[in-house]
Amino acid sequence: MRNGHLPYSYWANGLRIASEFEFPEMQRASFEHFDLYVKRAAVPEKLEDCFYSNRYVQISSRGFLFNVENTARYLVTDSDLLEIEECPDSETAAVRIYALSTLFGVILHRKNLLALHASAVNINGSAVLFSGVSGVGKSTLALGFLKSGYEVINDDISAVRFDADNNPFVCSGYQHLKLWPTSLEMYEQSTGSLKQLRQGLDKYSFPINTAEQSEYPIQAIFMLEATDAKQPRIEMLTTFQKLELLRVNTFRPLLADKLGKRADHFQLSSAIINKVPVFKLFRPATIEPERFVEFVESSLKLGA
Repeated sequence: MRNGHLPYSYWANGLRIASEFEFPEMQRASFEHFDLYVKRAAVPEKLEDCFYSNRYVQISSRGFLFNVENTARYLVTDSDLLEIEECPDSETAAVRIYALSTLFGVILHRKNLLALHASAVNINGSAVLFSGVSGVGKSTLALGFLKSGYEVINDDISAVRFDADNNPFVCSGYQHLKLWPTSLEMYEQSTGSLKQLRQGLDKYSFPINTAEQSEYPIQAIFMLEATDAKQPRIEMLTTFQKLELLRVNTFRPLLADKLGKRADHFQLSSAIINKVPVFKLFRPATIEPERFVEFVESSLKLGA
């Protein structure tokens, strides 16, 4: 689709995005054709003939509706269109943050990209992914690598695509890390100069610079898990364990399933474990961030 000289154009997660909304968290780009159009529009309160719904979500054959009270309603009717209707007096940052997370995750699923709940770091020209449940330390570890001189490719969502030979690549994402104050304190970083993600959430946007419109071959995937042990360790996984962990650590796995992407996800996950080593990485709660980064570095040198 053509850009049509919309106010803003961006690149993120392998997508060329034309938008009527400003997204400072994304990389500015220039292009004639786009993969996703984000527009202001009147969004219905309900979808007819829903086959799945809860307090926030409605899914029907027509599309995907997401409603955040006092913030916005979002509608995805095609994989290349996101419509947003802001509520009166809504917080702009809150409108953006839901679009950048749940809605962009849904769009990646609909485009049959493997959207992992993972941060990614550029180590010697290839990507190392750190996946896991919320709060396990993905963003904290990414900040540790950043402080050690590495490039952070993305945070929270890692979109994976495959080339003609089924080799997986991760695409550069948003230009920030989402961090709790406790994570920032580990690096003696004040929250004073940082912006809150949204009002009422004590989490902050830490700016980073990602390479322009880049894709990186994937070197390894580590599934993070917290441990009470004092020492970090790596555990080998069976094929079934790898597939199950990729399923569980997909970005919004329930929504991917409800969107009818189970078979596609299994195919993509199978393709990735045929090409990339996947390990479980146990992260002690009390380990110093620099030491954990050093452990990962040495493990990679030894072939993990």
